[in-house]
Amino acid sequence: MLWRHGIAYGSWGQRTLRDSCQHLGVDLQLIERDIDSAADPLAIRWQAMETADLVRVMQVRYHEPLLGELDRLTRQARTTAIADRGQHPILMIIAPLVARLAIELADRINHEERTVFPAILAKTAVPVVPQATPTDVQAIPGQLLDDIRTLTGGYVYRGTDGDTGIRPLYLGLQMLDMDIQEHLHVENHLLFPRARSQGQA
Repeated sequence: MLWRHGIAYGSWGQRTLRDSCQHLGVDLQLIERDIDSAADPLAIRWQAMETADLVRVMQVRYHEPLLGELDRLTRQARTTAIADRGQHPILMIIAPLVARLAIELADRINHEERTVFPAILAKTAVPVVPQATPTDVQAIPGQLLDDIRTLTGGYVYRGTDGDTGIRPLYLGLQMLDMDIQEHLHVENHLLFPRARSQGQA
């Protein structure tokens, strides 16, 4: 729902909802009414899951596909920029941002797989689970994603030069962005708070 209004909701810790609405020129009261009336069946199912099952969902639904998609989009951004031959210089800026985003997120995923998730399953997660206030490690990929979203104009290509490969690239980046926001929302608002609570019990 927030995504429809252009609001990234994965909790990078950069803006409150009020600040985001002000920045985007969106009516805060409209967003709050939408939130109050929303009933997300998927979110309800997540809430009902055992912690071990939720960890497995994060691995199978998000981590494993994300690593492959990041690798694919890194190659696609590079080849699209090369094939474009300078007609759209913005592509030469986007390509290295996508490559760096892939590295940052791969590091985060590897850390979670090797350290955070095993600790959550062992109920010893408090020392290793990210705190409610995001660290620089979380902020870096968030800023990169924000930069890519801004540079692409919200992933909308309005050119008239025919099929340059830009539209497929933008679509792939948009789907990646949406997936990452959902991924982070589940971790930051459900899995990690639950793990901290269980570890302190």
